[in-house]
Amino acid sequence: MANVGAVRVRKITVGEVKVGRVVRVKSGGASRCGRREDPYLLIRRLKHEFRHFKRTVEREQAEQNRKIERLSHQVRHLYRDIEELREEIRRLQTRVAALEAAIAVLQTEIAALQTEVATLRTEIESGIIPNPALQAYFESKLNQTVTVTTPDGNISGVVIVVGTDAVEIREAGGDIVIIPYSKVTAVS
Repeated sequence: MANVGAVRVRKITVGEVKVGRVVRVKSGGASRCGRREDPYLLIRRLKHEFRHFKRTVEREQAEQNRKIERLSHQVRHLYRDIEELREEIRRLQTRVAALEAAIAVLQTEIAALQTEVATLRTEIESGIIPNPALQAYFESKLNQTVTVTTPDGNISGVVIVVGTDAVEIREAGGDIVIIPYSKVTAVS
């Protein structure tokens, strides 16, 4: 907008940057420097300031674009890192599930072993130790004559009773002998 004796610049727009600046020259009066400013010189100065301002804005925009590009690059890397971490979490969850299943199996085995240890401890403390193999052998020889070897000697007789931890034999003389399986070293 131009008036007689005055030049006004209200707004200069560069891209999206708006600068509000008013330069005023009074007609018949002195400027800041103590002289009247020629409108032609004022326009030249404003053009110069505008070009300087435009270059400054372009440099700042270029710098902002570089910053945006760096940030975009960092964001892409962060998304990639997040995806890698998600994949690692999925692998770890699978591994944890497998370990939990293995722990459950081991706990079951531990419980079975604890039961077996308690049984063995009871057998050892009582001195009565079952021997399923000997028990099966003597059951197959029930009412038959066998010879049993023990640390104290050989005992021959007819198998009359088979227990879980001992066998009962009747010798030829009619004596009944109970032999714990823990004392048997050989059978024929």
